[in-house]
Amino acid sequence: MKNNLRNLLVVFVVVALGIVAYKISSNPEPLEASQGSSPLALNSQHGDLSTSEGSMPLDGSMIGSSVIDGGVVGAPLQGHIQQVAAKTGSTTMKIASTGNSKVAHECVTVGGGATIVKVAMASNLWIMFKDEDGLAERFLDSTYNPNNAYKLYGCHGATGDWVTELTDGGNPENFSVFLAANVAGPNTVCGYANSTTPCLPTSTLLPNNPVNYTRGLSLMWTAVNSTNKWDDNGTINVSGVSNVNIADPGKAPYGVAAIQILNSTKQYDNVSSEIVYQDNIDDTLKATQNDNSSIGFIAKSQQCVNGTVSSGAWHQFPDTAYDPIIQGGAVLNVSSSVINQGSINFMGFVNSDEDDYGQDTFAKYCYASPDI
Repeated sequence: MKNNLRNLLVVFVVVALGIVAYKISSNPEPLEASQGSSPLALNSQHGDLSTSEGSMPLDGSMIGSSVIDGGVVGAPLQGHIQQVAAKTGSTTMKIASTGNSKVAHECVTVGGGATIVKVAMASNLWIMFKDEDGLAERFLDSTYNPNNAYKLYGCHGATGDWVTELTDGGNPENFSVFLAANVAGPNTVCGYANSTTPCLPTSTLLPNNPVNYTRGLSLMWTAVNSTNKWDDNGTINVSGVSNVNIADPGKAPYGVAAIQILNSTKQYDNVSSEIVYQDNIDDTLKATQNDNSSIGFIAKSQQCVNGTVSSGAWHQFPDTAYDPIIQGGAVLNVSSSVINQGSINFMGFVNSDEDDYGQDTFAKYCYASPDI
């Protein structure tokens, strides 16, 4: 009798488990993100690239090492991932993590040509690249874009993060142009022995590769049109400031410049407890814009319109307060002669002195000549 009862109980349990398993398989709970990722991980496409976007860790995990001026540093991911759709002129912008990238950065597609040139840029270039009548649209309107052949796809991030992605990361998104915020980054990428996309050799159309294309300027800035946060010499009034926003000097050359300024003006010890390190110079600007009581060390180009700072209060330290921010770029070989030609054309435009071309555009956004 007991054996019969035991057998019936076993059968009942097996049947019950089978019913539960069937219900789960028939009505699975929707997943917010891929396994192991944040619910903010995104899936979308960039224009006609049809690039499915994977998930990004938002837990501050390491994304490898970044090379800045010959040094190797850790690069903690800050996790500023959002999804935004905006329209600026003819530019459609989507903000998200991108493909198999190890770096969270914003991307924009400009133009309608059949050949797409992918540009990995330092964050200080983001505004001038995507602006109406900015670098991208001026290129597309130039003789360097014959018969409207090209489309630009540009993404921004910290220079150190790009170096990691374009070397050890294997350039999974097939970027063919790298515009950095220093000279060391492109030199490192072009000299990387195991690169799957080495830099193109120099030629008549590409006389220098890498090449120095501009010089950036650092600016101490606040969103409020008031000067009570510092004196005429740029000495910060700590009691009147909530945060001092600086791009991570471990991977952002503009962050290095900010620390050099604070050291050369003997202010670092006084303000160090107020410093908040941001992931890149674009995040530095946004953090400062969102807090009227804070100040930020930004790129002058981020607040420059037609050669003049357009809003807020600002102080520009002399060039001797920090090392020159010479910015270098390189054209990578992506094993497509058509794309390579488009990349050479784009870099030729960037370095052109013709009216409304590259160098004229950099001057419009308060950059200086790299020749010093």
